[in-house]
Amino acid sequence: MGGLFSYAGLLLRRNGFEYWVLVAVSSWIGDTGALLVGRFFGRHKVAPLISPKKTWEGVGGSLVTSVLAVQALVALMGMELATQHVLVIGVISSAASVFGDLFESIIKRAAKASDSGTFFPGHGGMLDRLDSLLLAFPCVYGYAGLCIK
Repeated sequence: MGGLFSYAGLLLRRNGFEYWVLVAVSSWIGDTGALLVGRFFGRHKVAPLISPKKTWEGVGGSLVTSVLAVQALVALMGMELATQHVLVIGVISSAASVFGDLFESIIKRAAKASDSGTFFPGHGGMLDRLDSLLLAFPCVYGYAGLCIK
């Protein structure tokens, strides 16, 4: 599992700090969007046995806020990145974050530790902040290497 985080360094080295920021911030903002939308509008559970509070509405909130975060960051950092790449990076960050969270939830359930802390109110512990990046860095690294020149 820790090997997946090596892609953070690989992305940083190959594509630069801006791409690292895109992935980290859009993933975390997507988590916040999922939390807020899911809390207020969530009705349809994604995987109740794995992550009982995760809803499809929250997944939609993650998707929208991740894409908006990438758009805003690209503009703020003055990056030249085509619109389709902005959208795809936002979608990849969001989807990978959701799957990373579900993966971490499976591990926590197997270890009989359903909560990994309260470091971030409403979000859980440090592991809950990092699980979103577990798959996001490798996925964006792969996409950027294949599609962004």
